[in-house]
Amino acid sequence: VQDRALAHELASAYFESKGDTYWKDHHMERCKEYYLEWGATAKFRLIYEQSEHNIHTTRNEKTTPTR
Repeated sequence: VQDRALAHELASAYFESKGDTYWKDHHMERCKEYYLEWGATAKFRLIYEQSEHNIHTTRNEKTTPTR
């Protein structure tokens, strides 16, 4: 389970670097599932908080008017 969690976390980061949000999100969701299954709740919370921050930042960038 630990290997799966880490593998999905790394895959998510890879696809994020390539700009592929579909696979980034897919692997991030699997990553969170495996961290919870493993019992790594602190790691799950950290990833969850980071992903929530990224969602809010992305939304603000899209809605902030540019001049």
